[in-house]
Amino acid sequence: VHAPRGMRASKKDLFCITKRNTGGGPLLFRWHPEGTLLAVAGATPSVAVWDRSGREVATVALKSPCIGLEWDKDGEVLAVICQASSAVVFWETLKRRTTTMDSGLRESVVFIRWSVAGNQLAIGTEAGSLVIYSKRPEKKTPLASKHTRAIIGGAWSKDNLLALASEDRKVSVCDHTGNDVGELDLKGSATDLQFLNIKTDTPSSRKENTLSFIVANARLYLYIIDPPSSPMELAFQARYGNLVKHTCFGDGYIMLGFSLGFFVVISADMSEIGHELCSTKMFSVSVTDIVFSTTLRRAAVSGEDCVKILDTKNWKTVVDTLQISHERGAVEKLGWTKDGQILTLGTANGYAYSYLTKLPVTHAAFGSKICYLSSLRTLTVVDVKTRTTQVEVDLPIEPLFVSIGPKHAVVGMNNQAFFYNIDVPPSPVRITKSANEMNYNGTVDAMAMNNRWAAALYEGKIMLHLIDKNDKTEGESSKVFPEGEDSSGGITCVALSNDFLVYGTAKGTIAFFYIQDWAFVSEYHMTDVSVGIRAVYPNSQGTRLVGVDTANRGFVYNPVNDSVNMFPDWSETVQNVFWDLADWGVIVSADVDKFHTYQYTPTTISGPQIVKVADTQRLAAMKPLLATNGSVVCQDENGSINTVFLASHNGLLGPGANLNKKAQFTQSLRLGRMKDSWNAAKVINSEECWQKLGTEALRQMDVQLAINVYRQLGDASMVFSLENILDAEDANLLAGQLEVLSGHYNEAQNLFLASSKPMLALQMRRDLLHWDQALALAKTLAPAMIPLLSTECASQIEFKGEYQQALEMYTTGQAGLTEQSEYYIKCKAGIARMNIRLGDISTGIKLAAQLQNNQVLRECAQILESMKQLPEAAQLYAQGSLFDKSASIYLKCRNYGQLKDIMPNVTSPGLHSLYAKAKEEQGDLAEAERSYILANDFDNVIRLNLKFTAKPERAIEFARKTGSQIGAKMVAEFCQNTGDFRSAIEFLFRAKLDDDAFNLAQQQNAMDKYAEVLGTDGTLQQYDRIATFYETHGDFLEAGKFFAKCQQYPKALKLFLRCGERAISPAIDVVGKARDVGLTKMLLDYLMGDTDGVTKNPLYIFRLHMALGDYLLAARTAIVIARQEQALGHYAIAHSTLFDAFEILDTNNIPVIPELRRSLCLLHSYILAKLLISKKFHEAAARMLIRVARNINKFQNHLVPILISTVLECQIGGLNKSAFEFATVLVSPEYRRDIPQQYKLKIEGVVRKMDKTEDVEKTTPCPNCSQHLFRTELDCPNCKSFLPWCIITGRHMVLDDWTCCPLCKFPALYKHFMKHISSGQHCPMCDRAVDPATVVKETNPTPILKKMIESIDIAALQAKDDQPPKTITVPDAKPEMRERSARRAVAAIPEGEVKKDKSGKEKDKDQEAGQESSKSPPREAEAPPQESARRRHHKSPDAGKN
Repeated sequence: VHAPRGMRASKKDLFCITKRNTGGGPLLFRWHPEGTLLAVAGATPSVAVWDRSGREVATVALKSPCIGLEWDKDGEVLAVICQASSAVVFWETLKRRTTTMDSGLRESVVFIRWSVAGNQLAIGTEAGSLVIYSKRPEKKTPLASKHTRAIIGGAWSKDNLLALASEDRKVSVCDHTGNDVGELDLKGSATDLQFLNIKTDTPSSRKENTLSFIVANARLYLYIIDPPSSPMELAFQARYGNLVKHTCFGDGYIMLGFSLGFFVVISADMSEIGHELCSTKMFSVSVTDIVFSTTLRRAAVSGEDCVKILDTKNWKTVVDTLQISHERGAVEKLGWTKDGQILTLGTANGYAYSYLTKLPVTHAAFGSKICYLSSLRTLTVVDVKTRTTQVEVDLPIEPLFVSIGPKHAVVGMNNQAFFYNIDVPPSPVRITKSANEMNYNGTVDAMAMNNRWAAALYEGKIMLHLIDKNDKTEGESSKVFPEGEDSSGGITCVALSNDFLVYGTAKGTIAFFYIQDWAFVSEYHMTDVSVGIRAVYPNSQGTRLVGVDTANRGFVYNPVNDSVNMFPDWSETVQNVFWDLADWGVIVSADVDKFHTYQYTPTTISGPQIVKVADTQRLAAMKPLLATNGSVVCQDENGSINTVFLASHNGLLGPGANLNKKAQFTQSLRLGRMKDSWNAAKVINSEECWQKLGTEALRQMDVQLAINVYRQLGDASMVFSLENILDAEDANLLAGQLEVLSGHYNEAQNLFLASSKPMLALQMRRDLLHWDQALALAKTLAPAMIPLLSTECASQIEFKGEYQQALEMYTTGQAGLTEQSEYYIKCKAGIARMNIRLGDISTGIKLAAQLQNNQVLRECAQILESMKQLPEAAQLYAQGSLFDKSASIYLKCRNYGQLKDIMPNVTSPGLHSLYAKAKEEQGDLAEAERSYILANDFDNVIRLNLKFTAKPERAIEFARKTGSQIGAKMVAEFCQNTGDFRSAIEFLFRAKLDDDAFNLAQQQNAMDKYAEVLGTDGTLQQYDRIATFYETHGDFLEAGKFFAKCQQYPKALKLFLRCGERAISPAIDVVGKARDVGLTKMLLDYLMGDTDGVTKNPLYIFRLHMALGDYLLAARTAIVIARQEQALGHYAIAHSTLFDAFEILDTNNIPVIPELRRSLCLLHSYILAKLLISKKFHEAAARMLIRVARNINKFQNHLVPILISTVLECQIGGLNKSAFEFATVLVSPEYRRDIPQQYKLKIEGVVRKMDKTEDVEKTTPCPNCSQHLFRTELDCPNCKSFLPWCIITGRHMVLDDWTCCPLCKFPALYKHFMKHISSGQHCPMCDRAVDPATVVKETNPTPILKKMIESIDIAALQAKDDQPPKTITVPDAKPEMRERSARRAVAAIPEGEVKKDKSGKEKDKDQEAGQESSKSPPREAEAPPQESARRRHHKSPDAGKN
């Protein structure tokens, strides 16, 4: 239990009566039995009567100061006695009048005491006389007194016994008629007489059987009257001091106060008599008084100038302290009202203080606002959300009822009510004036309000009226319910929502009155007419109502459809019900000692449901006000506002609530907080939680949430099913679908029938194979479906084996159907099957045959087979196209005659094999062979052809085709027997008899056949055996090949070198595979002639570097070879060599060295010249020839012809200046005599004319830096790059017309390349045909260009450093060995027989014969040499063997 800050009540000063009112001196005061009036007497000759708020209501005048005053038990009369008077003054409470009664005695009255059980007043005098005055009937009865001196004390018991104490040291006990009960003589005067009940061994008939009193301020006496016994004397420790006061309370307990300030509590039970339950020093001086409140179960002890309030649960705990000013005197007397609300204390100086110690538990709540009495006449309004006080109202009365609405609070008493406007700003406001006052025609029993209206329940009626008298409204402003004079079975409870007045009656009616239309909109009558409505609790909108009937049953009522849902496990002692302000469907009921939490779900598959969530213990003294977010705000008996957390929410509220996610999930789910449950389930992420959440989402028909949950579970089928019904608008239809998913089919049927699609009920039963229910539904919903359902039902019955009943259902289903109907065919097939099963085989076969349906025929055949009717089964299988099954049965029956017709349709190899064996036994070998072939039993086919049909070639064919080892073995044996050993070797190998095959090959000297059969799939051991065989027989070439295959590379190389140049190519391959330094050196020595003194063709060195992966050295070797070929005039071969090297380097991502790149470009320009001349592109051809002529020193063998061609093409192409430049070179003495006669005059004419006019070559941007260059210029002076060039035109590339040959990947200008290959010509670089469809124009060639430029730069750096890349390093090979190999390769190039002409120019004699003479045709001098013009891959010296 928790008290919110700012909402706890405490003691409060009510009023103070000063000595100006009392005259000072010690006070006498007595509270009215009901606590409504306080009588006070001081030193003045009067008694003042005050109300609870401290107003003086009457004064009783006396002749002398008061010495005693007492209220009768009913509070009707106040009896007063005064000094030196024999009269008794009576003040009547109701009439507010004073009367005086003479006691009839001569002595002064010093003692009066009203009976606590009757109407008697005991009057005692200073002489010990006693008179009993009876109020009804009014009379005085003098009794014979047993005392001789003044009576100083007395007490009445609940049994109406009177005990008196006198100064004569006697205590007497008598009844109200004066009959003696007992008398005691004491050693001192007795004071403070009290009756109590003590448990004794002998049962007593009296309510209070013991009299306790103090003797001589020292000892406590306990005098048991019934049964009579001697008094018990209790003495106490001397340190306590004198015994001043004692008070009896409870079941035989006594509180004692001592003169030294000690407070002691003892038990008077006979088993523990005198046992001290508590002993504590409360004050430094004497205890003056002790009082006990039965209502509060608290004691007040006074001493000095303060009062301490103790809780009987823990005596040493002081729960409150009342402190007064020291000047106003010590506290001498205490008095508590019966209800415990007011504690009054009187001081020695005549002051009386009244304190509010217990607030009246009067309260009300609306929404988050509560109002309660914080004082007897102060109403406090608090908002529980903000925990702040909003309004305090000063009341004109002490109200008996309060109520609160959204804008008003009302208090009242009896038939009067005061309305206050509490719709004020947030800051606390104090209100003193009411907004309206109402007087009703009866005492108000209950009150309810909304924004404008108030409803007062009184005497079984309700008056509905406007709260504010100034509120103007159209129509009526008040109404009394029920209308008319008849109020029998009157209204018992009332409530107001924003729009509705709701009330219940004693006859069991709940009525909803719509205020706006001023009319009733709903009336509900309990089915049991003997039960009335005790209480109604609508929610804030009035859409649902919790009702409690007079049979103490709780229910939720829906006024929209008059549906009622009873609460499960409802307590019969429920006192109040609350709708949780935060959770719409959470309802909390409060009984005597518990809170019960329920969850109301308005929409579920089964309709509205109420589930009990949990019970929470509560203290009976705590009065609930409202429920919000799992907590109940209560007011306890001292007025404090506290909060009780419900057990149903303990996993969601308070410290540590977020730590236990599983408890949070469980409680959120039970409370219907689906969003919170989802969040908790995501954190926990267990299948169990997801399953629970999914089930609850289905129950609440939250389809979208259920879809999300089952997605988390990975249940695709459920998600798919739910998505199909997500948009369903009919609630019954949706609920029915969800019930189907949950497996509740009866409920689903009822919901479907109540929905807009009742046929779904029939469809569901049909899908579930519930045929009885489906047929019953079909009679009313769809009679046309009865044949269909009968057919399907019959199929189900047939499956169960109830064939006679199935036959009847099939017959029923067939009735009324046309022969073309699908279901007619199904019924007829079922009839056929049932006839066969029931023994009428001929009829069943006839019906099945009529249908001509393979499936039906097969089903009937299967049934016949199970019945051992094999011939008929085989016949139907055949008719049903199950030829394999039919053949199987015929084979079992050995009916080979029927088999011959169906075997061509049989697909089972096993059946064909069985049939073949049967035919072989019958001697029909041809049929047997055909069946063996169909059965894939080729071993038997081979066997038949070898042994019986004498067709070995056919057997060999099958053995090779099938790969059967058994068949191969049979053929091998046959070949050996017939002397065909080469075939025998092959089939022994095929039969996996490798050793036999090798031995036979060795014996018959047919190892080539064995090697041929072995192919490339042999093992190292097999290749070693073959190599050894050839080595032994002197065939070193073959031996070397097989030693290489078995990875014995040194041995293979040695054997290859023994074979001479014919084995150089395989030797290179071996070294390439071995990657061994020693083997590489051995082969290089051989190629360089170190071994035999004969230098081999340098192409072999090129191939060796290629095989070793040393591409850079290979490229350099290629350059050397190309120079050799170029020097000899073999320009096409040189071009091919460089292209091959370029392609290999590029394929292996090795940067191409600049020398190779430029040499290839120059040779390609030379080859392009003729291509361009043939196309009559003379300017382009001239440009290419100019590029060649600029490097004419690399074309020494054709220097003059090339220059002549250059001059002539330049002249034709309009490049006169260039023509003049190269003509000047030709007419120089060095070359003049080599000019053929037919060109000499023309050349000289060019020189004589000295025409230097020439059009400037067009420019295009550099693709790398965009600097404009001549189209044929390849070196950019700006970015210093050697630019990519077009393989068609020889110009540098441009970015907007870029493509590449799809075969060799060399760049080309797209327009020129497409035109060239579209005419059917090959790529001039790789000399291969290119499909135009494969050519793609590059939209963004920048990455290609960047890669080319970077490759050129890297290659330039590597060439400069003369360091080949690490990626091409031969494993374990030393760099100096690779360099020496390159030098040897260069040195090994044959120089040929070169001679010098007359000008001193060297000529190759091989080319001399072909040198163009001076008498050659003119155009031949312009054309490049023709040899090997179309050879792209020249042959090595041993190309034929490669």
